[in-house]
Amino acid sequence: MNTSVLLDYHQRLSSIDINNDRNFISIYEEFLRDFSKFNVNAFDRIEESDFLYYAEFFTNCQKRYLSIHERESVKILLETGKKGNCSLRDLLVFPFVKNSYDRVRDLSMKIDFTRCRRAVMVGCGALPTTLFWLYDHYPAIDYIGLDVDAECVALASQAVSALNATGIQILNQDGAEYDFSGVDFIFVANQVTPKKAVLERIAVTSDIDAQVVVRNPINLGNLLAECIQNNLPPRFSVQHQGNVSQAFLSMNLFLN
Repeated sequence: MNTSVLLDYHQRLSSIDINNDRNFISIYEEFLRDFSKFNVNAFDRIEESDFLYYAEFFTNCQKRYLSIHERESVKILLETGKKGNCSLRDLLVFPFVKNSYDRVRDLSMKIDFTRCRRAVMVGCGALPTTLFWLYDHYPAIDYIGLDVDAECVALASQAVSALNATGIQILNQDGAEYDFSGVDFIFVANQVTPKKAVLERIAVTSDIDAQVVVRNPINLGNLLAECIQNNLPPRFSVQHQGNVSQAFLSMNLFLN
């Protein structure tokens, strides 16, 4: 891979009208198919300045791509609602969002949820699948989802209400400004930027025994989300690495 490939998709995606989601999805999914064929060391041949330029652009494209899928899924959830005692996962229609739900299963192996009374997810998005996974498995905990996008917050709140997930609250707030005192578990989503600012806020406001997980891109995923692993604030270090999600080119980092 070289910059000419990235430049081509940059130009094609940049030329799409901001409201034309259908064309954006078509071209971006073509990009993802080509992207998946790249060698894991493809970035080694790209200048750092070029990489940073393209990483910012394609990270924003990835956010838009995820948001479109999430909005479509929320629309279906609002139309169907929750019937009976099924899990929230059973109501997720698309394989894409089921994968999103399943990718955090390793939380149960590394986090002590028996001492959790309050949990916060930073960057919950319009379809807070990580919160759904947590709520399905640990319903006694009080959950708060944060997002800076007001439209995402509105949709996520509607989805939570339609699914009668009474233990989940969604707030329109920046994780870099939130007070994490009294929070037992904190999860920072992969698309959050800047992650370091959020972790610095956690370091200042959270209790010393708070359990923290940050989602981080791997390999080629570094072009689609901000990598924090080698840029953690002084208080934090990686205690464990979680399972790799090939579908999202990311994994959980369990911090101490």
